[in-house]
Amino acid sequence: MKAQLAFAALQLPRLALLGAVLVIAGCQCGGAPAAGSDAGIGLDAAEFLDAGADAGGADGGGSDGGSDAGLAGSVTVRDGRLVVDGTAMTMLGGELQYFRVRDQNFDEAKTRAMWQQTLDAMAAANMELLTTYFPWDYHSPADGAWDFAGARDADAFLERACQRGFKVFARPGPLITGEWPKGPGSFGAVPDWWKAAHPEALALKADGTPFNFSTAQTFGTKNDPTQVQPTFLHPAYLAAVGAWYDKIVPIIRKHIATRCIIGVQIDNETNLYWADRFGDVDYSPTAVAHFRGQMKKKYSTIDALNAAWGSAWPDFNSVMPPTSAPAHPSDDVRARDWYEAGHALVGEYLGTLRKMLEDRGIREPEIIFLTNDSSFGLVNKNILLHNGTMKNAFGLAGLDVYPKMLVTNNDLMDNPFQVEHAVKTFEENNRLYTKDSGAGFSFGAEIQGGFFDFPVAGPPNVRPAETDQVLAKSFGHGLRVGSIYVYRGGYNLDNTVYDFQAALAPDGTARPRNDVLRAWGYLVRGEHIAESDAVEDPIAILVDSHYQVPQANTKESMEPFWANEMPGVYGWLANAGFNPAFVDARLHPDLSKYKLVVFVCPEFVADDTAKLLTDYHRQGGAILQVLSPGARGLDGKPSAAVDALAALYQATWDFTWDFPSVVVGLRAGDVISTLPSAPGITTGYWYASYFSPPSGSSTFLVEKQWNGQPGRTVGYTWNSGSGGPVAFIGTYLTSVYNSSFYYGAGADDLNRKRELARHVAAMAGLQPRLLTGGVREVAWARSMRNGRKLIFMTNDHAAGTVHLKVADAAGLGLTASQYQIRDLRNATDFGTRATASLGSTGIDVPMPEYGTAVLALDPK
Repeated sequence: MKAQLAFAALQLPRLALLGAVLVIAGCQCGGAPAAGSDAGIGLDAAEFLDAGADAGGADGGGSDGGSDAGLAGSVTVRDGRLVVDGTAMTMLGGELQYFRVRDQNFDEAKTRAMWQQTLDAMAAANMELLTTYFPWDYHSPADGAWDFAGARDADAFLERACQRGFKVFARPGPLITGEWPKGPGSFGAVPDWWKAAHPEALALKADGTPFNFSTAQTFGTKNDPTQVQPTFLHPAYLAAVGAWYDKIVPIIRKHIATRCIIGVQIDNETNLYWADRFGDVDYSPTAVAHFRGQMKKKYSTIDALNAAWGSAWPDFNSVMPPTSAPAHPSDDVRARDWYEAGHALVGEYLGTLRKMLEDRGIREPEIIFLTNDSSFGLVNKNILLHNGTMKNAFGLAGLDVYPKMLVTNNDLMDNPFQVEHAVKTFEENNRLYTKDSGAGFSFGAEIQGGFFDFPVAGPPNVRPAETDQVLAKSFGHGLRVGSIYVYRGGYNLDNTVYDFQAALAPDGTARPRNDVLRAWGYLVRGEHIAESDAVEDPIAILVDSHYQVPQANTKESMEPFWANEMPGVYGWLANAGFNPAFVDARLHPDLSKYKLVVFVCPEFVADDTAKLLTDYHRQGGAILQVLSPGARGLDGKPSAAVDALAALYQATWDFTWDFPSVVVGLRAGDVISTLPSAPGITTGYWYASYFSPPSGSSTFLVEKQWNGQPGRTVGYTWNSGSGGPVAFIGTYLTSVYNSSFYYGAGADDLNRKRELARHVAAMAGLQPRLLTGGVREVAWARSMRNGRKLIFMTNDHAAGTVHLKVADAAGLGLTASQYQIRDLRNATDFGTRATASLGSTGIDVPMPEYGTAVLALDPK
């Protein structure tokens, strides 16, 4: 599952940090390669990252969409669909934790009755998928002791789930997180007795002391001595995991044979414990030896490393990793090496776990291997963020979305566009695993179904409407399979309550959230969504996971820049009526199918990414670049490729103004829109850079001077005639869209921002296909193979009517002269409407407060 860390809300140094939180889930291990060796892994993660190429199971797996697809006894992904034993499935499910849904006294009969009651409730809510962890410590109370009886009978639990007709994704750990075993601030489920007996196998901080998970968190028990954690590749740890697998794998295999368990997760948010890579984890001898091995692979000679680092190490066995984030450009290379070596270590660990599971008889294509991660980070920490180009080497990457975690406000979400960002980026990267050139596939390993209580502060208010919108955004943007975390509350190992505001309370009482799940379960399992594909505009938001790594001398804090600002860019375009794609620069994408590429540049650029953009421009593509034209390469030094990118904008930098800080929220300042369609003041965030644009350019955004008058240029469009048109904006306009401040932002300001987005899109010849009247209303479309069109809608304001117009019927594929229209979510029948009237008159859609709608348009 996930454990989340919502930071203290009164110290939000950046916008995006409004939503920054921590999720933590587990993984599993096996095998026993020597520390720092390459044994047990079929593909080196660092080499995989560099290549950005073919990924998939060690033997090609059953998920390659090839000859195994459609065979009995196989699980594959084909043409964007999960195909189980020949049948394509789209499923909504829930996390049901047998170890928490139990009698507090571990009474067997009462516990099994609770399991059955919950399974019946899930089935009544139209759920077809069940996910669950298997906690190692729950079944191993002491060295050599194993308990799978009574309330701990995992086999009996699975038997009931299978008899009830559920498909199951099994998550056997060993590092399950899930606020287990003691609630927030604890991380499991490696047995305490094992960690106490093996101090030599623990993860260490840079100062040589054991890393402690509870100390690293901002809530829960502090300095809990049981919350030390193992280092991933230590032979003693991997051997112990092998012993755990020897017990749990036969149980899992039994239910694979009956075609009940169809997926096995080989990790759970494996990212070095949600701790800071610089100073916190992992500096154990095992991890440092692995790092040195990675450096030898990369540089071959110590002289080459010293030249890149500006260091004087005598040999690779002496090289030490950095203990703090880079403070000077000369530190950038070693910082990046250390950060990416962390991904390589995680990759070797996952490869080892997968091989251990395979050696014990769990193999594709009988099941599909899974991993999972969140798409967000932590405040003031440089954790290992999800990197799909690495994780998809070992299993299909599942996403975790938790857009509401703060207790300091009562807004619907803290990150309103986190879901869209996660679904689209995971779908893009998952093609590496599925090897499917058709429709993408995304799987929601954990979809927010509530949240835990913070000590003293209590729980954030995760409303049923939030769950409704999260499901609309998830399945409306392409999620095919998803699991609500958690479906029913229960009890931690120490019998403290784990309520989670779940659809079912710990005593089994149904809550209003369950009605939302029942409605979406029906929509997901029926024909309404299963055979639909996204109708996207030819706009790409170009992302580059190189930006996960801290870099000296930038104005950006790179982790929130990557995890929070990118969803804000999407929200800006979505509110303007566009449905763009997220495209990963590290996958060497073909940009020719897009008419506009949006690239947010924090001064430094990877050479390959810079060349990708300049080549696209040369071929006539339009580019919007934000923040900086580009100043240097990844190594902090001048780069010819970056200089060529910057030259596209032909602008001379004048000055940068850092907007004043505030105690809570966004650092904001005014700029002036000069667009005739929306003139006046709009808000920029963090800072604004002023430029002298090239002759012949058209300015649309300018400085607001101290006297209120317009000043220097902040944003402009230009076409040199030597390539496609370009636009440049020297400030963030989009931060507010992925912040809780979105709900209270002024309508005039949001309207100007919407018009600015449309102005830039018009530079590329693009207009919105769907228009809504309000500035906090979003609509997007999907196309079904039977001719039906689906229009998904969200409304981020009070109950009322949302006015929808189809501005481009042909672009949506509306080829019939009239359509019967029904709202599948709210059971409203609009009758038959002429297609032309949908553009001229539009349609008024009644929606509840913070509501959703799914309009089905059937040709007549």
